[in-house]
Amino acid sequence: MNSKAGLRIVTLFIAVIIGLCSSVAFATNTIYIAGQNDNELTFGTDRNRVAHIVGWIDGSFNNDSNISKFVCIDYGAPLLIPYRGEAAKSYDVNVSTFSSLTGVKFRDAFGDPLISEYKNAAWLMFQMEANPADTSAIQFAMWRIFKGDAVPYTKESVKWYNDARDGRHSLTDEQLSWVRIFTPKDGTSQEVMSFVPLPAGLWLFGSGIAALVAMRRRKALRFKEGE
Repeated sequence: MNSKAGLRIVTLFIAVIIGLCSSVAFATNTIYIAGQNDNELTFGTDRNRVAHIVGWIDGSFNNDSNISKFVCIDYGAPLLIPYRGEAAKSYDVNVSTFSSLTGVKFRDAFGDPLISEYKNAAWLMFQMEANPADTSAIQFAMWRIFKGDAVPYTKESVKWYNDARDGRHSLTDEQLSWVRIFTPKDGTSQEVMSFVPLPAGLWLFGSGIAALVAMRRRKALRFKEGE
């Protein structure tokens, strides 16, 4: 097995698993909010909770399959976060993907979804995972995507906002397929974004395949060098 063939196998495996999880994990449309981290960013007397909201999607909490980290993209809209010890809050939602944004909140004057803005917000969500030290700035940049000057800003958040909109950064179709947008049906609560939750065991299995491919590749290289 050469390295290119091995990479194709790993990519195909991940794509199949994402497809399976997409069809199962989002069969019904309810999200549960269990809590939020303690990060805050203060502008004057305005205190803002930022970054990940912890919860799960549909059914009962299961740490191996449906735990999710939601990111708010809807500045100023309410979202009830339970106090420690309280039961999780549930929201009936429309679930949208980038292949069908029919249920989203933010639209243009003709009623069409703001596709570019949602893609920019998704790119920022990926950057939040890759740059945890910049979580607060990225969160405010995501809010600014849809709410503009109504959102407070810092030098760092403006930098991330401009990076998201400058046309030089984008996500692949595969990366966009990992993103879900949850829009509460009550019409007032916060719209949030998240990645498709994948069972940890499946990621470990996928990692095992990748490791096997790498091992076969190193073995083939050693054999070739010994010729």
